[in-house]
Amino acid sequence: MSLSSQIDIVIPSYRLEVSFLRHLIAIPQPFGWQIRFFLIADNPQVNMPSEVLEWQQRGKIELIVNPENLGPGATRNIGIHAGSAPWILFLDDDVLPMPGLLDAYTRAIQQHPEAIGFVGVTEFPEPVNATTKALIINGSIGHFDLAKYKSSMVWTPTANVMLNRSKMDPALFDPTLKSGEDIDFLARNSFLFNEEYLSVPDAVVKHPWWNKGNV
Repeated sequence: MSLSSQIDIVIPSYRLEVSFLRHLIAIPQPFGWQIRFFLIADNPQVNMPSEVLEWQQRGKIELIVNPENLGPGATRNIGIHAGSAPWILFLDDDVLPMPGLLDAYTRAIQQHPEAIGFVGVTEFPEPVNATTKALIINGSIGHFDLAKYKSSMVWTPTANVMLNRSKMDPALFDPTLKSGEDIDFLARNSFLFNEEYLSVPDAVVKHPWWNKGNV
């Protein structure tokens, strides 16, 4: 197995809701690829689910518990430093991976091994109330599925994105930012290396409405 055939999957989580996480940990892995899962708990007070501890004991995940709530940027940085694979896939802790997610990404890597990274598609359900309808109309979630319509882009939400470890700004995510840290970091990478992230429209995850639509 070559070094290039390795992927670190980094999942930052505050809630550690097993109903979501078990689908992520069970993602079918392409033949010939080494996949490692890094689950970073950004809540030291969480009552750790027994199933998560079992995954750790069985070697299915690397579990890291932050000493304090550090926020999304710093938590993703910890996940980056914990691994060593040349490719890093960031997934939100509440997404549902669709069949073929990793197959789509590994094909993209094989076709474009020098790419700065790849953007998958994150799909939301139909709107459930006026607020979620407004999020669609005003474009608030437009970047989540933009890989369906654009071949490349400068940034994307980190719900479903793969990065090339060798083409990242060493400063990584800005831990001082409480929101927009994904825009900041990915755009910095893009400008630094003068490249855009390539779209992989077959790499799909489903994302629920935040707080069941009560946003």
